[in-house]
Amino acid sequence: MFRIFRDPMGNYPMPRSIVVYNYYGCCRGHSADVREEPARFLMPGAVLDEVLGVLGSIPPEACGLLLGPRSHRSLITHFLRDETGIPSPTMFQIDGEQLTKAISRYVAAGLDVKGIAHSHPSGVHEPSSGDLRYLRKLFGNRKNAAAVEADFYFPIISDGQVFHFAFDRAAGRDRLKPAKVILI
Repeated sequence: MFRIFRDPMGNYPMPRSIVVYNYYGCCRGHSADVREEPARFLMPGAVLDEVLGVLGSIPPEACGLLLGPRSHRSLITHFLRDETGIPSPTMFQIDGEQLTKAISRYVAAGLDVKGIAHSHPSGVHEPSSGDLRYLRKLFGNRKNAAAVEADFYFPIISDGQVFHFAFDRAAGRDRLKPAKVILI
């Protein structure tokens, strides 16, 4: 987990390209081994700022897609909020139809969906069983299963922090594991 600390001028205390944030307290109640190598993702600080700014400024639950170049399996370069999904205090129903339409221009530009960022209520820092069911259903669809062969980034924003998880797609494991994000 992490919080982004800045000095009064808004500057980061060290060069952003070497700042690494981890969250290894992964997945109680889920089948993840915290000793395993975490999934690694690269992300510009501006994208992370956007995710935190958007999802941290509206009541949970909310979400958005994380996109990046098809040619680089772990680079995330864009955030696309689901503005038409249906929120409640305890869950979020993604508007798959509208998001599919919205991402078509990104896909045409060579980007793929690399993850889903979503917010949870205060104190809820881990994926819920509903989150895991949703991911299994999402990748149970043949079209989606073929699209993502690598780890799928699944961060949770809660209490002004990001808790990093990945949905492990390797060898059909379909389970959560810890994740690491390197800001570039």
